[in-house]
Amino acid sequence: MTFPKTIQIGVLLITLTTLGGCAPKERVLGNLYEGVQMQNRQAAPPNGEAQAPTPGYDEYLRQRREVVQEAGPNKATP
Repeated sequence: MTFPKTIQIGVLLITLTTLGGCAPKERVLGNLYEGVQMQNRQAAPPNGEAQAPTPGYDEYLRQRREVVQEAGPNKATP
């Protein structure tokens, strides 16, 4: 017995979603960050100006940790 293509596609999507849910949070967030950066590069106007390369996700995390540590929970803003 063969399944209709719609059922096969549905089962494939459910399987991929389930397997994708097992990915580590850092990997998912890193892929999202890189995807947004790629989309921004593609959406840049083609006027010939070269954009400065954007930092990778690891650099973003390092900078974010520095900012969070500087703010710290004990430092209240007046």
